Amino acid sequence: MTKAVGRRNWAEALDRGRPAAGLPTLLGAAAVGGAIVYFMDPVKGSERRHSTLDAGRHAFKEMANAVKHPRGRAGDQAADDIERARSRVS
Repeated sequence: MTKAVGRRNWAEALDRGRPAAGLPTLLGAAAVGGAIVYFMDPVKGSERRHSTLDAGRHAFKEMANAVKHPRGRAGDQAADDIERARSRVS
């Protein structure tokens, strides 16, 4: 690089032999940058972060319920049915 600058060959000096970034890499970097800006927005960023966390917690609970042992689900269903019946009677 020093020789290229000394010869005033700026094209050679700026070319460091790095591999060119592919389209998927550039799109991924743009997506990550956009997400950072979206969630770190000083005006609505806090609300967006809380909303995203709540949605993640809800999705996790849904997945946990989906993989719960069938006997456990049957017990939960029975308990829900009893609660519904009690609320209708009251």
